[in-house]
Amino acid sequence: MAEDALYEIRRHASGSHVIPHQEGYQGTASSSGGSDAGGGVLSYLSLQGVSKLRERWARYSALGRSRQRKRADGVALFVSPNAEYVSVAVGNRIIILRKRDGYASPCGVYTNNDRITFFTNGAWLEAQGIFGVVDDLSTLYLIKENGDLLARRTCDQLKLSSCIIDLVVQDGSSLLRPGFYIFTSDCMVHRFDYTQGPEASLCEVPMSTKDVMSARTVQLPQSLSCIDYDQHHSLFVLAADSNVSFSSNSYSGTYFLYLLHVDGNLELSLSFKSLQLEGVFSPPKDQKTFVSSPKIRISPQGKHIATLDLTGSVNLFALDGDRNTCSLHTLGNCRHLIDVKDISWWTDNVLMLVRADGSISMYSITENDVVSKDDPVLSTPLLEKAKATEGHAFILQSSRYERNTPANKQMDSDLEPNLPSSSGEHQQTEMDKMFWSLISFSKVTVTEMYSVMIRESRFKEALDFASRYNLDKDEVLKARWLHSDGDTHEIDSYLAKIKDQAFVLSECVNKVGPTEASLRALLSFGLRITDHYKFSGLDNSSEGSTWDRQIIRLRLLRHRDMLETFLGINMGRYSAEEYSKFRSMPLVETAIALAESGKIGALNLIFKRHPYTISSDILRVLSAIPETVAVQTYSQLLPGKSPPSVVILRDGDWVECEQMVSYISTCPTQLDKIGKIKTEILVKLSTGFSWPSVAELCDWYKNRARDIDCLSGQLENCLATIELACQKGIVELQPFFDDIKCLYQVVYSNELNEFIMNLVTWEDLPGYEKFKIILKGVKEDSVVQRLEENAIPFMKKRFHLISSSHEHKQEESYLVRWLKEVAAEHDLSICLAVVENGCGESPIYGLFKDLAEMIETAVHCIYMCSGTNQWNTMSSILSKLLHKTKREKSLLASEEEGIIKDAKQALGSSVVSYDEMQHVCADILSALGNGPDYDLVPYELNNVKYLDMLEKRLKVAEGHVEVGRLFAYYQVPKPTHFFLSAHLDEKNVKQIIRLLLSKFGRRQPVRSDNEWANMWRDLKLFQEKAFPFLGSEYMLAEFIRGLLKAGKFSLARNYLGGTSAVSLSTEKAENLVIQAAREYFFSASTMSGNEIWKARECLNLLPNSKNVQAETDIIDALTVRLPYLGVTILPVQFRQVKDPMEIIRMVITSQTGAYLHFEEIIDVAKLLGLRSEEEVAVVEEAIAREAVVNGDLQLAFDICLNLTKKSHGAVWDLCAAIARGPPLDNLDSATREKLLGFSLSHCDEESVGELLNAWKELDVHGKFEKLMLTTGTNPPNVLIDGCSITPLPVQSAQDILDLRDDSGHDSHKDHVEVVKEMLSKVCLDFSNGDAHTWESILVDNRKFLTFAVLELPWLLKLSNNELQDGENQTSRKDHTSGRYRFSTKVEAAISIIYWLAVNGLAPNDNLIMILSKSIMEPPVDEEFDVLGCSVLLNLMDPFNGVKIIEEELKRRECYQEISSIMSIGMLYSSLNNSKKECSTPEQRRNLLLHKFHEKFTSDNADDLDQIDMANTTFWREWKSKLEEEKQLADQARMLKQILPDIDTSLFLSWRC
Repeated sequence: MAEDALYEIRRHASGSHVIPHQEGYQGTASSSGGSDAGGGVLSYLSLQGVSKLRERWARYSALGRSRQRKRADGVALFVSPNAEYVSVAVGNRIIILRKRDGYASPCGVYTNNDRITFFTNGAWLEAQGIFGVVDDLSTLYLIKENGDLLARRTCDQLKLSSCIIDLVVQDGSSLLRPGFYIFTSDCMVHRFDYTQGPEASLCEVPMSTKDVMSARTVQLPQSLSCIDYDQHHSLFVLAADSNVSFSSNSYSGTYFLYLLHVDGNLELSLSFKSLQLEGVFSPPKDQKTFVSSPKIRISPQGKHIATLDLTGSVNLFALDGDRNTCSLHTLGNCRHLIDVKDISWWTDNVLMLVRADGSISMYSITENDVVSKDDPVLSTPLLEKAKATEGHAFILQSSRYERNTPANKQMDSDLEPNLPSSSGEHQQTEMDKMFWSLISFSKVTVTEMYSVMIRESRFKEALDFASRYNLDKDEVLKARWLHSDGDTHEIDSYLAKIKDQAFVLSECVNKVGPTEASLRALLSFGLRITDHYKFSGLDNSSEGSTWDRQIIRLRLLRHRDMLETFLGINMGRYSAEEYSKFRSMPLVETAIALAESGKIGALNLIFKRHPYTISSDILRVLSAIPETVAVQTYSQLLPGKSPPSVVILRDGDWVECEQMVSYISTCPTQLDKIGKIKTEILVKLSTGFSWPSVAELCDWYKNRARDIDCLSGQLENCLATIELACQKGIVELQPFFDDIKCLYQVVYSNELNEFIMNLVTWEDLPGYEKFKIILKGVKEDSVVQRLEENAIPFMKKRFHLISSSHEHKQEESYLVRWLKEVAAEHDLSICLAVVENGCGESPIYGLFKDLAEMIETAVHCIYMCSGTNQWNTMSSILSKLLHKTKREKSLLASEEEGIIKDAKQALGSSVVSYDEMQHVCADILSALGNGPDYDLVPYELNNVKYLDMLEKRLKVAEGHVEVGRLFAYYQVPKPTHFFLSAHLDEKNVKQIIRLLLSKFGRRQPVRSDNEWANMWRDLKLFQEKAFPFLGSEYMLAEFIRGLLKAGKFSLARNYLGGTSAVSLSTEKAENLVIQAAREYFFSASTMSGNEIWKARECLNLLPNSKNVQAETDIIDALTVRLPYLGVTILPVQFRQVKDPMEIIRMVITSQTGAYLHFEEIIDVAKLLGLRSEEEVAVVEEAIAREAVVNGDLQLAFDICLNLTKKSHGAVWDLCAAIARGPPLDNLDSATREKLLGFSLSHCDEESVGELLNAWKELDVHGKFEKLMLTTGTNPPNVLIDGCSITPLPVQSAQDILDLRDDSGHDSHKDHVEVVKEMLSKVCLDFSNGDAHTWESILVDNRKFLTFAVLELPWLLKLSNNELQDGENQTSRKDHTSGRYRFSTKVEAAISIIYWLAVNGLAPNDNLIMILSKSIMEPPVDEEFDVLGCSVLLNLMDPFNGVKIIEEELKRRECYQEISSIMSIGMLYSSLNNSKKECSTPEQRRNLLLHKFHEKFTSDNADDLDQIDMANTTFWREWKSKLEEEKQLADQARMLKQILPDIDTSLFLSWRC
């Protein structure tokens, strides 16, 4: 028997694309170009489109191609050698698929822009991922695997002589790059090498035409039809037609077969040409052939060749061993090889044939028969295989739908695309839609084919196949069973015949039959099988398979139990799908689902049939019941303290035993399946009931009640739930039940219709808040009833629970707290109703603990009420309590009559002292939380003293109520609490008393004296009942203040003298009168108002008082004196004046010349209170300043001179200005110096320098005057009048020059040059000044100009007058006092130096030498030598100082003077040497201090070495000389002491 060709069909990608309409294209092709009226698509094309189409067809004709397409449908399939890539060409589109994703989706798509183009031939460079393809115009395309176009070459660009017949892959080698062989229709071969560069090489391949067998030259065919290539054997097979004949209804022809080999040089050699064979390989003109294009294929191993001509005939050829020749196969004319549409090799001996009906069969050339069964039928299949593989082929089926095909017929199931179609192109009227689908055939073995049949549910074929090949039929039966519904007859037909018991039992466990009967049969079938595995002395070490069968039996039993439960839940109705879900879901989850849906009956069934399984999660299941379901419907399901005592279950099976329980508990592999294998009986044996604890039950019931209330709002359901729990023995929930019941009563009470509160909020509320809600909305007529029925019982229960707990803490009752809050809300009527009940004959039991608590509560309520309109209610409360207290005291006194003889003593005293009142107030404040804590007296109601204390407390409250009523009457309402803490804020109380009196006095009509007397009586009541801390004198003072404010002056006069009980001091009386007068006066709007009269009348009450008289003076000043001086100030303005000096300044500046009223102003100031000497001085200062402003300097001078005597320092600036100002009467130099000295003593720091300069200037002018008086000379045009200096009347620098008397100067000389010439005599480096700069200096500084032009020549003349200087020196020597006075010459030099220093100019050495000589002129002491040395240090030429020192050394005779000048000389040389090291004035100052401090210390050698080397020739020698001379002088002195008569001058060199 021939071996069948077994294969598996796999489907891959599919899609669709639009292509040109076939008739339209053929019509276009058939028109030769002479007519434009062709039908089809031509009529819809533009002239440009028609021209392009005609050009294309002309190209067809030029290339010798047929006018008909190679593929009538425009579809082609191309497979790479190893099937790595598959290309599907549909019209102008190429879809590229890859092997790695199973050819399911394209990895690249290429679409040609020309819609008419279609692709004919192609080949893959698999390693490079390059696809070469040729279109119908012989244009070559190179496309990447992702669809990108790499290159495009037209036939003209390739320079081909004819159209391309096919492409053949040329793999890369060491010699050639990868590329393609291009065969053209004229049998020419070109090699196209692929490169990554922009260019690709094309070359013609040489071909040898010598026949191998006959050694003759073989002629190449003129028209090549088709080729094939075997790469492994380097063999090409060509088919070329030789002749075609046509008849009216048929055609025939002949062809030749050629064999070509590729040699080692990669050249082609034609090795064989067959004889003429029958077959049509060239299409006849204008006729349609059976096959669209001929085909030739080499078998996979290169042993056979198959050809297919255009008539559908197949010829087979056998190749010899060397593959140089071939011969026609002996079976080549079989009936199976005709009417074939397409061919492809399956294996080397089996050929795939496509029939006209689309069926694909496998034909064995060795058996000459079809070796395939049940050949598939496809739509227009196209075959292609991978050349490098065997037993693997691809089929491209396609279907073309024309534009008029209905949409519902355009696609069958096989061609339905899984790829997107082209967008919108198919909507064009001249386009058809092409659907395509890729299919592959893969060779399989017998076993694989068997699996394929089973997988494809071809069960009958699989059974026959198994019979044919002796295969195990269990696999087919299993698959058939798995695909069946599992009905009863299918159990017998399939499951019962399966030998694999493990599979059968697994199906019995897992399969769910479609009907109840089938499911029961399946379970019973499994139970019958497992019944053979009963326990027979087995233990846990038995075989695992036996235990597995027993486990399966447990699962079957559980499934049967679950089936019974399911049917019970669903009222006997069976559904396979629902039962499967029910069985696979955990039973607890099922119970939860039933509970959530409110199926109480079904839930009850589960509780009864599976009580042990449910017990562990019973609370979770019950929690899932909707909160809106009435609790009575599932009351039987609610758990009690213990599980149910009676449980009814089915009879146990043999497998449900202790041994199985032990095995399951010790076998870890079964732990994850325990829930699926344990039956109810097994759960009973293993764990029993898992019942929640009492604490868990309590928590659940509470949470359940909360959830019911929160989610449904059905409070009655909550109440019923907790009530049922209590009935089931959970007594721990009784307080919770009472709490809910209380809420229920509150919510459904008639007085709170709009009250809404959930249970959770109610629970969270403190007990007191609940108590308040119970009493919410009550009125005075219903509060007693509500208390008796609801609130008091609730309070008792709550306090009972608190007292029974370990955390009991004494606190006030809810009723007390509530009454206080009610009182704080100004509703004392409710408090009155409660107190009336408490004081009545039959009070509510438990309302108050005792009388003391009731009194304390009532008193606290009265004080917590902030209302000021409930005095009657307060009085009623206090009167009832007082009556109750007195009755209790009477009863207690009657009981103690035998012990206490005096009944009045037994009743105690009700009078409240001040201390007792303070203690009561502090006690109440402490209880209210507003005061310090006091130790309360313990309750002893059998003690008269304690009752007396309570009565006093009531009395205090009663007094406060009475005072509060009067306060409200006098329009100053205050709550009772105010009187408790009044003693803590005495100031506030006094303000209130004053306000009360003020309001009373302002009432209209005016109060009579009798009413004021009543007010005085009420004030005394205030003091007695509420404000005992206020003295009687204060109350009287406030009352008198009120009388004065009200204008009751006569009545006030009577009370100012005091009353019978109290009197005022004189000081307080004065203050009252003055304050009242001020209020009247300051309230006056005009100076003639009635208020001023009242003020005077008020002050007249105490006419003999000095303080009162001062107030009268102020009124007189404002009303009489100030208007006389032209100033009017209203009292309200005067009140805003803080300093009376402001008024004085107003008087002074009010009008011109007002300051001249000096005495009147002083008097007004004294009336206004400015009476002290300092205050009067301030007034005088203001007048002096105003006089200066008005130009009255003489008056200002007189006042300032007087103020300096009073040491009034504030006037220093005015004194300085006058001292520096123009001449006045009695203002001489001494007076000016006095004024400047006073200014310096009192001025600020910033003005010290300026005043000192002024002092110095004044002093210099004084010296000038002394010089003029001494010498009898004076500067030009300077007037001497006593001791004053009159400034020169000059306006410019030229005027000053004109005033000079010196006629030696040229009057036309430039005045700047004159000044510079004059200054150059006393200044250094003055010749370099700029004329313009000096012009500006002279203009800005007139004093400098005056000095330079007028005074400097005069001083120079005095300093150069040697005769006068000599006379002065002689006179100094005759008077001992003249030692400390300088000569005229020196005085003149000092004056010049001073002026130069002030103006920033350095004096020349001549002036400095004159000054230094005068200082060091003997007789002189050490101090003057140091001063002279300091002056010498200012010399520009230090050698001038050497001359002076040497001259002084020669002139001096006394040893002390000689020694001093020598030391000064050495110090001078040292300082001159060291001054270069000092760059700042501070450094030079420190150097001087240091050197002068050590001036008597002898210099050592180191000091001499430090002398500047540049001055060694002088300073070193001179200093050494002085050192030597000093040493000689010291020795001469010592010799003089020894020999007094010796002449020591002989030893001194400077004397020689």
